[in-house]
Amino acid sequence: MSTPTVVILAAGEGTRLRPYTQDRPKCMVEFRQKPMLEWTLSGMWECGVLPQDVRVVGGYQIEKMQDLLTSHGVTQLIENREYSRTNMVYSLGLALDGLEDLIICYSDIVWEPAIFKALLDSEHEISVVIDTLWHELWSARMDNPLADAETLKLGSRGEIVEIGKKPKEMSEISGQYIGLLRFRGHSLRLLQELLFCLNRDQGLILNKMFLTDLLQRLIDLGLRIDPVFINGGWVEIDSVEDLNRLKNYPGLSRGLV
Repeated sequence: MSTPTVVILAAGEGTRLRPYTQDRPKCMVEFRQKPMLEWTLSGMWECGVLPQDVRVVGGYQIEKMQDLLTSHGVTQLIENREYSRTNMVYSLGLALDGLEDLIICYSDIVWEPAIFKALLDSEHEISVVIDTLWHELWSARMDNPLADAETLKLGSRGEIVEIGKKPKEMSEISGQYIGLLRFRGHSLRLLQELLFCLNRDQGLILNKMFLTDLLQRLIDLGLRIDPVFINGGWVEIDSVEDLNRLKNYPGLSRGLV
């Protein structure tokens, strides 16, 4: 069985985290006295990931993460020179050469290692980590959780059939995608082919795509995508409000006190 390569998407500017991102990329903003990227790397090491199996895609102030990566033995730093006008899917496409097993990780999330371990243990071809206790976290982050949440609908066999759209009511949300997912085997080759075709035929659309848009395209093409359910144990730091409201969030504890 192949060892997964982890691609950390860290090119974003993080304008909603200003002034903290005036002099550093979003992933280097500190949460509980450590940069978010450092929490990510230390959690992966605890789960047995090796530094040579990590690729980081940077962009905005990419040089500011170099010392941290070097200190953790990570040498594969890929630059998205178009970070100011592209999105996560474009960054992902820069890091897929030669892979057979891929884990994608957002760089503005902090999670307990058990969550990453659950993804490593998944045997599905496409696995997406889904939090069933999302409403607890969203309620801590904002006054109206439904306004920021996205749809997550399951089919009769437990597979994901819709993701990332604007919900009209709570019944359309079986959980929330947290920014951790895995592709392996045939599904990874299909992902690479889809990205190639999108870049060739719809480059402008690709530039602005979110990962949930890409997942929905794969679903619409007939691929099965399976959830890996978790019950809390993570946070997303997307804004100054998140940073302030979640610093003492009780839903995130193990090894992060």
